[in-house]
Parts: sequence; structure tokens; C-alpha cells
Amino acid sequence: MRENKTRYSSSQEAKSAAYHVRKDKKENLTIYRCPFCNGFHYGHPPAKRPYTRRKRKQLARGHH
Repeated sequence: MRENKTRYSSSQEAKSAAYHVRKDKKENLTIYRCPFCNGFHYGHPPAKRPYTRRKRKQLARGHH
């Protein structure tokens, strides 16, 4: 999860927060469940394959 994203515990919480942003900034936002923190965010969902094969292997070995 990117550090500047707020984690919401429910989709309803995220929808409520996104409503105010949409209203103020006129942005089209998507509510989605984050595969990293299992919470909800609004904005643009992360890519389906966020890491390369090499990066996934490094993470599996415990190297960040």
C-alpha cells in the first residue's frame, strides 16, 4: 500500500469519503479492496500484477 492512501475498514466508509472528494474535485473515483492491506481505498485500483517475477522472488526470500 502506498503510504499516502487511507485505509478504510468497509466499502461504505470508503464510499462516504470518496463522495466528498468527488464533490470537491469533480474526480471519478473507484472504491476497491486492496490486495495488500485487505482494507478499502478509493482512487485507481492497483495493477493486477504489481511486481515483476524477479521482484516476487525477492519478496518471497525476504529481501525488500
